Order: sequence, then C-alpha cells, then structure tokens
Amino acid sequence: MSRFKTKIMESKILIIAVNYNSYKELYAYLQSIEEAVANMAIDCEVEVYVADNSLVKSEIDKQSYHNFELNIVSLDNMGYFGAAFYVVNNLVCIDQYKYVIISNVDISLERDCLQKLLCLNIPNHVVWLSPYRYSEKYDIPLCVERDKRIPKWKILLFLLVYKFYLFQIIQSYFTIHKYKNKRIYPFTKRIYSGCGSCFILTSYFFKYYPKLSYPVFLYGEEIFLAELLREKGLEAYYVPSVKIRNIGSVSTGLLGKKKLCLYNYKAIKYLYYRFYK
Repeated sequence: MSRFKTKIMESKILIIAVNYNSYKELYAYLQSIEEAVANMAIDCEVEVYVADNSLVKSEIDKQSYHNFELNIVSLDNMGYFGAAFYVVNNLVCIDQYKYVIISNVDISLERDCLQKLLCLNIPNHVVWLSPYRYSEKYDIPLCVERDKRIPKWKILLFLLVYKFYLFQIIQSYFTIHKYKNKRIYPFTKRIYSGCGSCFILTSYFFKYYPKLSYPVFLYGEEIFLAELLREKGLEAYYVPSVKIRNIGSVSTGLLGKKKLCLYNYKAIKYLYYRFYK
C-alpha cells in the first residue's frame, strides 16, 4: 500500500526536456505529454521547455500541441543538467510549480502518469520522486534506484572501472544482467537515489536549492542530487504508481563508448572530491 495519501488540488507542472540530436524521440515524448495532460481529471497547467543541445537545430512546430505550453530554448551543447539548470536558473520562476520534471527525450509518459502524480500528497521533506520505468529496449522494468548511499570504496572502484575502457565493457555486461534479476518493488519506498532519465522534483526542493550548478557534462546526476538531499536532511522516494517508458541511450549512443567512459570518469571524480574526500 502506498505511504502517500491522495489529495485533489489545482497544480502547475514544469517539464524540462533535454534534447541532443534526437528529434524523432522528442516528438514522440511531446505527444505522450499531450495525451497525459488530456487524460488528467485535475485542473492543472503544464509548461514544457525543450532545452535543445542539438548541433544542428530543427524547427519544432509549437502549434501542434494544444494541451500544454511549449517553449524552445536553443543552446550550445551544455550537457544534461547543464541545459536543464540553465532553464531553471534563468528562464522560469521556479517556485510557482508544484512539480519540476527534468528528463531526457527518449522516454514517454503513460497516459495516467501526470494524473497519478497530482493525486499524491507528498510530505514536505520528500522532494525527489523516482517513477516506475519500463525499458522498451530490453523489455523489462528497470529498477535502478539505490536504497543506500554508495560507500567510498565503491566510488573509488568506479573511478578505476571508468579509467580503463576494458573494465567498463565488462561492468556493462554484468549491469544489464543485474537489472534483469533485480526485485521490482510494487510499493512506495524511501530510496537514496532514483533513475536519471526522469527526475521529478517538488517545489520544496527549490526552497533549499533555488539555483543549481553541476559542473559535469554528463553522468553522475543521480548521485549528485542524492547528495544534495543528504546535506539538507531531505528524502527521495520510489513511486511505482507514476509510470514512464524508456527507450534508452538515444542521445548518449551518438557519442561513442570511449567518450562516454571518459565522461563517466570525470563525473565520478568530481563527485568523489565534492562529497566523499
């Protein structure tokens, strides 16, 4: 049984979708948002900002979507959180939104996703929600949430793994098998960190962190956010009633494995010195 009670209220949601050369997936994601908003029984205003990191920009027809307000922000490639935080820090009054969703574009919302989200009555100290995520690529639920903080020795092990490309190939093989065999929890529970393809943050998160900066191009976002919560005594929860579908690695797959390995190494190195050293 869910630990959160339901409560009907008027709300406002901001979705920040970070795009990198993935317009096909972006259009599918926007259409899923259109359908999810249309399916809501609760009065709610939804705004979507596309933070477009693409090298070659394509024009997006904003008039194709009638159920939400669409804004396009053209950027030089600032990375995932770099682009998302640009929107948060510069373009919107962040405290007006009940929820801020930061996501990749290679996902889609289930039709009742936003409806289920709005029906949650979240305690103020719970500021990050992680949805149930189903992988279309592997045809399995992807339960990547961590229950506990990563120990220092494992962070150092990650540094070793990502420093040497061959180790990372071996680690990737075992990771997908771990996902296939991991237990999927059918109930809401407290976690240390959630999935990185869709961050759902409550308005109370931004009372503690109204301005955000993550000086890493890609990866490590889940640990970074989890550590920000830990510093302030805040909490994250896995909420399986809120469901998304995941294609996975569409944008990052364009960069090449060796470059992605380097980005991972730089991210873990930053996190180690910022939170563990």
